[in-house]
Amino acid sequence: MVTTTRSVTLEELERDGGPEGWWEVINGELTELLPAGGKHGRIWGAIYAHLWNFVVPNRRGHVYGADTGFVLVVDPLTLRAPDVGFIRAERLPADFDDGGYLRVVPDIVVEVLSPSDR
Repeated sequence: MVTTTRSVTLEELERDGGPEGWWEVINGELTELLPAGGKHGRIWGAIYAHLWNFVVPNRRGHVYGADTGFVLVVDPLTLRAPDVGFIRAERLPADFDDGGYLRVVPDIVVEVLSPSDR
């Protein structure tokens, strides 16, 4: 994992987009994430499928995959992308827009650990 020395704000990311690759922002610093291995993807897929198969047909809320950015703190920015995120329907306003980074902390977060995770 590589951490940049450049700080970034939510406004910058929404306006300009992020750099190539897969990144999170931790305390305002861009942090590059490496692709996971096959076992990680298989476990992630099983967890996501089971949760989605319960949540969606029962209208319990929304399930989000690993490339979804959740804003946890605005200043300094912490923008994380858990492997799976779930938000209960009753926490979402009628006009909820999930077209950009989500400004809501998920009710459930799943992070599948890889051998390289610390």
